[in-house]
Amino acid sequence: MDGHFEEPIVIGKAENPRCFKNIDKKKLPVKWHHNKNAWMTAHIMTKWLTELNKKKKKKKKKKLFFC
Repeated sequence: MDGHFEEPIVIGKAENPRCFKNIDKKKLPVKWHHNKNAWMTAHIMTKWLTELNKKKKKKKKKKLFFC
């Protein structure tokens, strides 16, 4: 364990919240997602896990998830 953590996921109701008016969401230190209820959905989780898997495969790292 090297103490490395992945970017946290933040889920909000608005696609472009007022507080991010002049900020590029891709440059934030978090993964921004949105939906009507601001809930974690199967679609968001699957997308995040797929991206994580691709990133780890490139680095040839083994994965271990704790819930």
